[in-house]
Amino acid sequence: MPTSEIIEQDTVKRLCPEEFEEFLAACRQGDQIYDEEEWEDDDYYLGEVARDYLMFDSPCPPKIKMAWDALVARFEQETRPRRSKGNPAPKGLKLFAGYFDPEFNEGAEGIYFEAEGVYELSPAGRKLRRLIRG
Repeated sequence: MPTSEIIEQDTVKRLCPEEFEEFLAACRQGDQIYDEEEWEDDDYYLGEVARDYLMFDSPCPPKIKMAWDALVARFEQETRPRRSKGNPAPKGLKLFAGYFDPEFNEGAEGIYFEAEGVYELSPAGRKLRRLIRG
């Protein structure tokens, strides 16, 4: 039962600068996707895409999907721990995106990123993992 932790957008940008910019560029097509005029704030583009496509794993425009998949892959690669001698290469963290709706989240609005796999269950916790809700 992997657990997630919200991480700062700046952390994602710092770890994966090229892929983040490519994802943002794909999201900026929002004025075409949503039949809206061009938005001034990049967070609007990111928030709309996160809310409409990424949160629920809904089908999305191919350019956005390719850019998102590249960002997720780079994030996993950049967060991989070092390989210890004689052991298989460990996996890095899985990146997810969500959307805070101001109607339901007072004081919060827009995209957020989560890293899954930050915490591991202890041996005692693994015994109860089916009963633990996190």
